[in-house]
Amino acid sequence: GKMQQIACGFALALTIFNPAAGAEEMVRGRKSLVLQNQTARLVIDLGGGSIGELRFQGSELNPLSWAHPGPGDVSLQGFGHFLCLDRWGPPSQAEAAQGMPYHGEAAHVPWQVVREPGLRDGAIEAQISATLPKAGLSVRRTIRLSVKAAVCAVREEVRNDNPLGRIYNMVQHP
Repeated sequence: GKMQQIACGFALALTIFNPAAGAEEMVRGRKSLVLQNQTARLVIDLGGGSIGELRFQGSELNPLSWAHPGPGDVSLQGFGHFLCLDRWGPPSQAEAAQGMPYHGEAAHVPWQVVREPGLRDGAIEAQISATLPKAGLSVRRTIRLSVKAAVCAVREEVRNDNPLGRIYNMVQHP
């Protein structure tokens, strides 16, 4: 009766207003951060920071599905939509000999969850970060997903960890 309705309403409220439930999870065998609402699902791969999925709930259509790692592949790599930092394109021969990857380190290093997804200022928001040891840079990414719509915004802040200033490139790679 009345108690069941209250319990059901409470459970529904937790489902709708707790978008962070199960936020860090395995997606296709890879450690990922998932933000979702009743309309959309956004998946960020923590093995390189790629945004590998943005789709409507109940749909398998994912415009960011290109170059996904195969089953069992847990290597650090860029796919879907990823950040090219501290360069776009190939490294010099000398840089490549020192291990600098194509398009820089950001898509080739692990990313850490700084702040789990939660409701902040009317959106579902999370924060992740990565350190690029060869480039001497750090990056912090804030991801915001609308509470109701399939709309997201991403803000990235880059910090120079070197003792001197340096020039770098930063490109969003679809």
